[in-house]
Amino acid sequence: MAARPRSARGRPPAEARAAGALPALSAEQRAPPRQPRRRGQPPAGAPRPRRRAGDGACLQALKPPGRAGGPAAHRLAGAAGGTASPPPPRQAPGAAARLAAPAPRWLCRRGRRGGPGRAGPGLAGGRAEASGARRTPPRAKMAAGEPQAKKLKLEQKQLSENVLFGMGNPLLDICAVVDKDFLDKYGLKPNDQILAEEKHKELFEELVKKFKVEYHAGGSTQNSVKVAQWMIQSPYKAATFFGCIGKDKFGEILKKKAEEAHVDAHYYEQSEEPTGTCAACITSDNRSLVANLAAANCYKKEKHLDLEKNWKLVEKAKVYYIAEAATFAREQGFETEDIKEIARKTQALPKVNTKRQRIVVFTQGKDDTVMATENEVTTFPVLVSDQSEIVDTNGAGDAFVGGFLSQLVYDRPVTECIRAGHYAASVIIKRSGCTFPEKPDFH
Repeated sequence: MAARPRSARGRPPAEARAAGALPALSAEQRAPPRQPRRRGQPPAGAPRPRRRAGDGACLQALKPPGRAGGPAAHRLAGAAGGTASPPPPRQAPGAAARLAAPAPRWLCRRGRRGGPGRAGPGLAGGRAEASGARRTPPRAKMAAGEPQAKKLKLEQKQLSENVLFGMGNPLLDICAVVDKDFLDKYGLKPNDQILAEEKHKELFEELVKKFKVEYHAGGSTQNSVKVAQWMIQSPYKAATFFGCIGKDKFGEILKKKAEEAHVDAHYYEQSEEPTGTCAACITSDNRSLVANLAAANCYKKEKHLDLEKNWKLVEKAKVYYIAEAATFAREQGFETEDIKEIARKTQALPKVNTKRQRIVVFTQGKDDTVMATENEVTTFPVLVSDQSEIVDTNGAGDAFVGGFLSQLVYDRPVTECIRAGHYAASVIIKRSGCTFPEKPDFH
């Protein structure tokens, strides 16, 4: 018997059916051929994918018609780590068979699309066989793990070099434990702070020759800049300092100590006066300080600050610092010694940049720190320390300023700047001189 002609799709030609040469077709056989679906499109009749929270990747339950129990589903179950069972016998693609077929579970995770002979993105690291394994359905827009709100990583602002600028009187601190005879020779009290007089001229050289000394970069503003750099840590030379020193051995030591503190110090060097020094004569728990400003009073703006290379460092800075509130108030004619009132009047002074209000902060040693804004004057208590742990309070004010500035350069709230200032001061008063450990423990 001659074979019946067939069309390109494998079905009897329409003319043969119309002529009655072929038996009648059932309803299922008369159904139109399934249209090929686009890549990533769910099968026709499949329920909408649902997201389920789980420990691994996102799971979706899909029911591809006529494919649920086939070899591809069997391979997917094995790749996903389930127990593989032999594929059931092939069934006719009838409607009843399609509805009764169990739905495979598809693992969805972000990744590149799978192709012939390589693993698809939804196989949890397993490999699909090249012989007919179908690609996974559309990938769900959810990362592995339980669904959760997107977390924003808060990164600390990266500072540039020379972001902080300080200018003041640089002094080389010379610290040594001395005896009572040394104090008596130069008329010093056990716990005092004075400016050097003519009779103290030989004190500094004798201190170095007679006792074991330690050197530190000192002076109020330089101390603050040094503490700020310590709190900032990175980058080095975030803090800049200008001042005047002499061309002598103490000047060379001061430059070295500033470099060790990672401060970018640019000194105006001259030969008229020696480098300023501060002798810290320690007896028991007392410190007698004798400061000789000397070269610190010889700074020449036109010979240093106005130089192009130095002025560029000034322009790079975002925060500037200079010292002394009481002197400022006297020069301004405030006619009051009340710190709160001085802070309020200082805040209200005319300001060129009206877009940003002035904030004034004054420290008062162990008493509350005062902050004046446009609307109010607020006080903040200092950190309470065990009296037995306090070694030296002389650098506390300088340390507070340094801690404050270290957060101000990050544009952090003033309250946070004050908290950092109190922390820095609490560290310095437990050590001799304005010194600190290798790294801060401020959070």
